Parts: sequence; C-alpha cells; structure tokens
Amino acid sequence: MRLDITQKREGVLAEIAGDVPMDEAVLAVAWGKYTSASPDTFFLMEDFHHLDEDVPSPQRVAQRVVQLHSLISPNGKFGFDVPTHHAIAPHPAGWESSWTVYFKGMLQMAVESDASANGVRPELSAAAEHLLKAVVPTLLDPLQCGPDPIKPRLIHGDLWAGNVGTDTKTGEVMFVDLGSFYGHNELDLGAWRRYALENLGQPYLDEYKRIFPPSEPQDAFDDRNRLYSMKFDLNVAACERKERFRNA
Repeated sequence: MRLDITQKREGVLAEIAGDVPMDEAVLAVAWGKYTSASPDTFFLMEDFHHLDEDVPSPQRVAQRVVQLHSLISPNGKFGFDVPTHHAIAPHPAGWESSWTVYFKGMLQMAVESDASANGVRPELSAAAEHLLKAVVPTLLDPLQCGPDPIKPRLIHGDLWAGNVGTDTKTGEVMFVDLGSFYGHNELDLGAWRRYALENLGQPYLDEYKRIFPPSEPQDAFDDRNRLYSMKFDLNVAACERKERFRNA
C-alpha cells in the first residue's frame, strides 16, 4: 500500500474520483480521518506497485496514453463531478459543453493561482488578459466546428515523466498521481512541451501523433500545444514558486 496524508478532505475525495479504472493506473483502496490529530488530518491508501522509474519508450508510453484517451465522457460534456488537481492546483468542477469555455476557466484559475503565490506582474497580467480574451477562443473554437468535432476524453491531468513508470512485476506501463477529467486529449500533451526538467519531449509527442493524429485544424496543433503548456507552467510556478516557470 501507498499512504498519502493531507489536511484537506476534498483533496482525498478528488484523488479517489480522479483515479482511472484501468490496469495501468494506481487505484485508491481506502481513505479516512485520523481520530486524534489537530488540525483535522485525512489519509488515503492506494495499491502499491513497485515501479521502475526509468521512463518507458515513446512507443509504450504513447500506446498507453492513447488507451486512456479512448475513454469518452458519459454525458458528452467536458469536466468532472468534483475538482481534481494538478499538484495543489484544482481543475474546475462541473460540466461544460464548450471546451473553449471550460479551458478558459481552467487557465484563468492557473493565472490567479500564480499571481496569488508569486505576486502580480503587470506585463504578465496584460499578456494573460489578451490570452484569455483573444487567443483561447481563436485556437479552441474551431475544434468543435466542422464535420469532426473533438470529443471529451479522459485525460491524466499531470502527465509528466515523473508520473509514468513500469510495474516491475507485470512489465506494464503505469500512471500515478492522476488528476483526471474529461477534456481535449491534446491538453495532456502540453506537459510534454517544456514542463519541468523531466518532460517527455518531442519523441513522445511524435509517436503519440503517429497513433492519434492531431485534431482539426491540424495545422494549428503546435499553437494549441504551446497554449496548453502554459496551464502546466503556471500551475507549477504557483505550487513551487519558481520564477523559471513564469518565464517559460
């Protein structure tokens, strides 16, 4: 078993809700509240898997990610019943038919979390305002237009190299620390662009695109990937208070 401890009940419930019922994900088995702890403290127990922490090959990772992304939202909308998390940064709870609206709300939360943790920087605030008002709809509105609109797919939510490993017993690629919700599958790929030092990088991106081609319009994929990467950079800047993520 793996034991996590937190002072937020909502964090435990979100972790359970964000678990993926698939063989390649670590699942929660129990949770509860300590009988004698101040402030209130909660625990979460999960399946234990001994993982080889060397990152699997691009082919194996991409196949597993595509398998995850094959799960479609049961109600046809984007979101989740409860707020799952990327580290300590929440993803919006609730359901939305428009991916543009849902992602805009998520990015707004990331901008606000960064400003709260690291202080307001006028030039960053101005850039964020333009990004939210102009860039987000320009890049994302076309995804739900035309003959092949995107579907809300189950995503990991924090898919960087540190959350991927190989089960030493079964040899299967495993995901840990999921903050899942139903979104545009390409959002997971934003973490592969430049998030943290251990990012998965271009070979993984190329292999994923070979198996699961970009959404239409395909020629806007790189711009969308750059936009999606900002969500991860801002959240990590807020969580770790490191200036290099703000400057990415």
